[in-house]
Amino acid sequence: MPDDPARTHLDLLASVGSSVDLGPKGVAAFVSPALHAYQALAADRDALARLEPELSRLVRDGEPGAVIYAALLLRTLGRDARAMLAIHDDDRRPCVIWPGGCSPRMMWLAEAVRWIHGEEWLHPAHAAQEHVREWTGRLAALGDASWFELPSAQALEFKEKGIRVRDIDGVWTHRFLELVTAPRVELRALRVDMDAMLAHASVLTRIYVALVVRVIDRDAGDRALAQLAAAGGKVPCHRRQGPAGFVARLLGGDGYRVVEVPVADVVAELASWNR
Repeated sequence: MPDDPARTHLDLLASVGSSVDLGPKGVAAFVSPALHAYQALAADRDALARLEPELSRLVRDGEPGAVIYAALLLRTLGRDARAMLAIHDDDRRPCVIWPGGCSPRMMWLAEAVRWIHGEEWLHPAHAAQEHVREWTGRLAALGDASWFELPSAQALEFKEKGIRVRDIDGVWTHRFLELVTAPRVELRALRVDMDAMLAHASVLTRIYVALVVRVIDRDAGDRALAQLAAAGGKVPCHRRQGPAGFVARLLGGDGYRVVEVPVADVVAELASWNR
């Protein structure tokens, strides 16, 4: 059989997994082989008509990326692709669509089959999953702490009023602020993860997590802090901020330097910090 470029293009699209390139990617405007194959087929209606049975099979049985490519090509022929895609209305396989540029759309196939027809929709189960991921991500960020820095009273007030907080240096401190001002139901859902992080290798992280635990369980949070104080040692603290300015009281002076403070002293000052 002589070479058939259209079939070669279709075979390539049939082999893609979860990623769909619909435009050049990145600042270099990279055109992937899959995008090239898709554009070549979309411009050849005769080839599409000849390959229609295989495109229909891909819509039914292909991997997510192949499903989307095949549906778009069938739509080029004027077929009712939306009706054919109904079998994927609850398909939860990942599908990453690159419309072009630097920002992909992270979807489930059930969402992607609607998106290509102009419908923005998030599967309820996906929405719940993303919600949990966002909160666990905030908690995990406490593991990156390089120094101890508490949000100022003004930062807490601004956060609760929905005003942008600017007087914080550590990214992890922003995440801590989001956690201690969160609805209690969100924190209770994180309790298992918080208990696990109380065994984190970083004393800084354990102090932060103990304070978050204390928001929903004062006794448990205080016990965790007491254990840290009893273990001794020092932690780096941000000199500018702290509960009631404890770093300034302990060490005096101003400025933005990070200084070492005994854990026991930090915990003692935190006894009066209430959230």
